[in-house]
Amino acid sequence: MSQRNIFAQKLMANQNFSESEQMYLVTLAQLETASQPVPLSALAQALGVQPVSVNQMVRKLAEAGLVTYEPYHGVSLSPQG
Repeated sequence: MSQRNIFAQKLMANQNFSESEQMYLVTLAQLETASQPVPLSALAQALGVQPVSVNQMVRKLAEAGLVTYEPYHGVSLSPQG
């Protein structure tokens, strides 16, 4: 089983996240590479939502410590995420 599938299963088992938060985290895990953060535009395109919606959710997830967000660079999962 791939690392991403394991992550997705653990995430879905956690009832503390909304469905939207889960989708953002799983999609981010699928898009992320080891060396580059994921641009918000790529995350928005993958989720089929507007970039402003991605920006709002990423900031919320960053406040919760689940992602690391650098404006103009992108977002990546934090060790907790």
